[in-house]
Amino acid sequence: MINLYGLILTISLAIGTIWSYKRLLRVGFSSNDLENIILLAAPATLIGARVHHVLTDWHIYSNDFVKVVYVWNGGLGIWGGLACGFGVVFLYTKWKGISFLALVGEITVPLFLVFMIGRWANVFNQELLPYAYFESIASMGIFLISLYLERRFEEQYHYRTFFIAIAMYAVIRFGLEFTRFEPRYASFTINQYVSLSIFIAVLLGWYLY
Repeated sequence: MINLYGLILTISLAIGTIWSYKRLLRVGFSSNDLENIILLAAPATLIGARVHHVLTDWHIYSNDFVKVVYVWNGGLGIWGGLACGFGVVFLYTKWKGISFLALVGEITVPLFLVFMIGRWANVFNQELLPYAYFESIASMGIFLISLYLERRFEEQYHYRTFFIAIAMYAVIRFGLEFTRFEPRYASFTINQYVSLSIFIAVLLGWYLY
């Protein structure tokens, strides 16, 4: 039986990776650097996403730790994946003298296409409903807004699209958490505190750059 969760995630990531690769080649990134970035970022993103999910939903795994490795059954935290993936990419760009901001500016649109498609893995896996529906629709909105914004900004300022898109996504994730029955600390879930922290970090990044 085909695991639709894994299949949909694989298709969305393949589309996003190929599109990002072509966009980055167009603006002058070398194929060697991009291949290295993919090889480094892919496992880092998967590991970070899984670790984030396990830590924020520890009650699921505390009595059956072996389930931690059952990635194919669902359970990936996007913020953890982004943090580890972008962290590895940032270190690589610093090492190679490549512009990190230029890179993230070009992958913003493909990234939210991945989010839009990828959430349907949760739908077919019958988890996070109706959260997954709402987030997929919201990601489609951010995808379309990002397409518009990058045409408004000059190429060297495409990274501003990234800041705006991630800020919008953080606000949406913060709001959608109210639809979930998760443990709350001072009225908010752990993921809401993470989303709020990301939003503040993005505002700081916008101010600095």
